[in-house]
Amino acid sequence: CGYLGYDNLGDELMAQAISSSVFARDKSARVVFFAPKGKKYENFDCINRHSPLQILKSIKKCDVFILGGGTLISEETSKRSALYYTAMLTLAGIMKKRRMIWSGGIDRIKSKFLKFILKRQLKSVKISLRDTPSLDALWQILPCPSAQIHSDPVFLLVDSYIRAPITKRSPKYVVVCLKNDAPKDLAIMIGELCRKYSLTAVFAATTPKDMPVCETQSALINGKAMLLSDIEGAKSLFESAALCLSMRYHAILLAACFGCVPVCMSPSEKVLALMREM
Repeated sequence: CGYLGYDNLGDELMAQAISSSVFARDKSARVVFFAPKGKKYENFDCINRHSPLQILKSIKKCDVFILGGGTLISEETSKRSALYYTAMLTLAGIMKKRRMIWSGGIDRIKSKFLKFILKRQLKSVKISLRDTPSLDALWQILPCPSAQIHSDPVFLLVDSYIRAPITKRSPKYVVVCLKNDAPKDLAIMIGELCRKYSLTAVFAATTPKDMPVCETQSALINGKAMLLSDIEGAKSLFESAALCLSMRYHAILLAACFGCVPVCMSPSEKVLALMREM
């Protein structure tokens, strides 16, 4: 259960990494994804994440319930979203299923109600987190000595790509990965940088909701706008890039893996923690 089926590159790659890890342990395992109605993944079963009946049936049949990928327990993105994932975790607990948060993220929770529920539920959940700020946020909810910090699961996917030596390149691009709340005049600064070093700015959205801001800003400096939808596309782009100026966590991660220098433009503590650790 995660934010799957919405074409967010980072979340989709995390789903692949989690399922790959499951199959590495048990090739006969069956993985079922929670997804929007009508969304299908090749070789996987999907249930409608908004259907109470399908959710109940799915959790009842499962051996392990995994809450996986990204900062799912967060009020910053959406309180409804935090309630949804907490409810799914609680439902699996009521059905006495083994539960796991897999290399996930947690933000500081202000809601007393959410804290109350999480404090009781997380005691019996196996927890691995992908960053130190998430561990700090978890300890604000309850002391949890058994929680561990692991790297983002997407590193598992890129492992086979980065074993090969990086060939000599002549960078042509500056890749810019914005969030939909990016400053409106950011492209002006980027345009000056590109003119100085004869580079082209490629505004790459890692999720469809970021595409409008990428299109608007690229038009200001005659740049290019594109949607990154898979790891192959990301590899191709970053290997031809001099820099990746990013507000997005997974754009920084992929850029670094594919030999492109990442530059953080985000105030997010999780993104800054990733930069420090790399």
